[in-house]
Amino acid sequence: MAKAAQAIKEGVGTTILTGLRDPRIKNVTVIAAEASADMRTAKVYVSVMGDPKVEALTLKGLESAKGFIQSKVADRLQTRYTPVLTFVIDRGVKKSIET
Repeated sequence: MAKAAQAIKEGVGTTILTGLRDPRIKNVTVIAAEASADMRTAKVYVSVMGDPKVEALTLKGLESAKGFIQSKVADRLQTRYTPVLTFVIDRGVKKSIET
């Protein structure tokens, strides 16, 4: 499971960095990924630098590009099921910077 989560994290990070041209998606860092036991769903934790308005806009852009990102993750994983991605804002990095 840890290997699959790491592969999902790397696949999503690479796709966001090189494959997306959406102007809403910027200053995004993929922090972690958690895959369910049956590999049908996965949570991807992302950190966005900016105010809450920028975070919401970036999250909306990621949701609209979810299908493309899932296809790239499917190419990388080569498993029976492609996990359905859910993006979650991780505010831990921003809190540590503020502290």
